Amino acid sequence: MPVPSLPLRLAVAEQAAVLPEAGHGYEPQLDGWRCPIHVPARAAQSRTGSDLTDRFPGVLEAAAILGRVVLDGEIVAYLPEGRLDFAALATGRCGTAPRASRWCS
Repeated sequence: MPVPSLPLRLAVAEQAAVLPEAGHGYEPQLDGWRCPIHVPARAAQSRTGSDLTDRFPGVLEAAAILGRVVLDGEIVAYLPEGRLDFAALATGRCGTAPRASRWCS
């Protein structure tokens, strides 16, 4: 199966008045950035298609071990006490600190 090219087109969640009853899973909304990772191209992008490759080098490096895959998920920064730190993502501190792999996932 071919790997999609960049920029990636992403599905976007929509509001619903009623949640479906069967066949769906739900998870909490974390305060982070949706950031698809295109491992073969060693690239990261925002939900809107902006290039985030230079902002999250640690995440790209960790994803490289997975081979020819494209990941779509939320990058969040956890503080040592277990809280989320959205400011770390917004200011670029996540993924560049020496111990980033311990608190950015």
